[in-house]
Amino acid sequence: MQTKPRLVSTSGGDDPKPPTPRRFLSFRTFLATIVLVVITGLGLAAWQAERYVSSTLRSLYDKQRSEQQAYAQALGQAVAEMRSEQQAYAQALGQALGEMRNDWQRSWPAIEGALKDIDASSTSFRNNIAAAVSQLGIRHTPKDIEIASLDDYDELDQNWKSFHDVSGRNRTSCDVTRNTAVIVPLGQSNAANYGVAPYTPERDVVNFDVYDGNCYRARDPLLGASGTGGNFATPLGDMLIQRGLYDRVIIAPIAMGGSTVEQWADEGRFNRRILVLIRRLFDAGLAPTHILWHQGEGNRGEGDSHGRQYRKNLLEVISTFRRYGISAPFFVALATRCGIYPRPNGENIREGQRTAVNPLMNVFLGPDTDQLGDEYRDSEHCHFNAAGLQRHAAVWANVLEAWSGPKPVGQ
Repeated sequence: MQTKPRLVSTSGGDDPKPPTPRRFLSFRTFLATIVLVVITGLGLAAWQAERYVSSTLRSLYDKQRSEQQAYAQALGQAVAEMRSEQQAYAQALGQALGEMRNDWQRSWPAIEGALKDIDASSTSFRNNIAAAVSQLGIRHTPKDIEIASLDDYDELDQNWKSFHDVSGRNRTSCDVTRNTAVIVPLGQSNAANYGVAPYTPERDVVNFDVYDGNCYRARDPLLGASGTGGNFATPLGDMLIQRGLYDRVIIAPIAMGGSTVEQWADEGRFNRRILVLIRRLFDAGLAPTHILWHQGEGNRGEGDSHGRQYRKNLLEVISTFRRYGISAPFFVALATRCGIYPRPNGENIREGQRTAVNPLMNVFLGPDTDQLGDEYRDSEHCHFNAAGLQRHAAVWANVLEAWSGPKPVGQ
């Protein structure tokens, strides 16, 4: 049996009794346990407190979020109701406005018509008074012609498509000298812009526009007449200046293609064009020096023995100028030819034109344009070709050159 070795003290005495570590370790363990318990208790308390606070905060947050959601939902519902009400209001307002617009659109033609009737009636009344007074021998002037607010292109044109586009036109002065002619061509197509070849003058030829009252350098088609082709009056201006008769020629055309003499007479649809032209020439410091009537192709002459009805209507046209002091010579062309065959009753028209001539009224016979045959006319044997326009202008120039009236002066 092996024995354990004995411990020998290095100090030479007996071996001291070693300390009892078990008691020391137990105390430390106890303290550690106490501390651990305290810390654990404190941690548990803090954890419980934190958990309580967190739970409380979460509860408050959830409650607030729930309230916000409920508020947002209520707000959204209120906004939706407002939007719905606004849409309903807008729809009702739009419907009401639409009904008002429809009512206005239905009523406006009557209102516009009434305004036009009032304006036209007022102007017609004043002009009728002037006409009645003129029959008593009281002299009138162009100033007495009342220009109504409705004397615009549509009213004066009557859907006849007369030329009035001034774009590209060179505006010039309406100044006159003692040697200026102011020529008014009126009637139907062969006095309007229905010639085959347009013409541009080389001399001081001016175009007065009845629609705006301004003067422009003349070139075909002339402003104021219907049609978009050539006009005999444009080369006529050049010829009159070339022959030394005038230094300047102002052309104020108002002819309308296809019109009849009745339409130019009193109460005719184009009689108003004459009055407006007289007044607007006056406002521009002008007065007609020559009036050239070329019309007759549009009248058939049936039942008008010796052209008495034609003569009556033409005298009303002349009287329209004379009523307002326009004493310029009035030249009447003999014109009935349009088409292959002569008019069966064309002689009635020619007789009406001839018998309207009265030098005491300063009314003279113009050229006989029926003598200008097919070589001067287009394929329809009616309007003038390039040679015809020159010839037409020449026969008018011959008449005016032969006329021995007073020299023209500006007003």
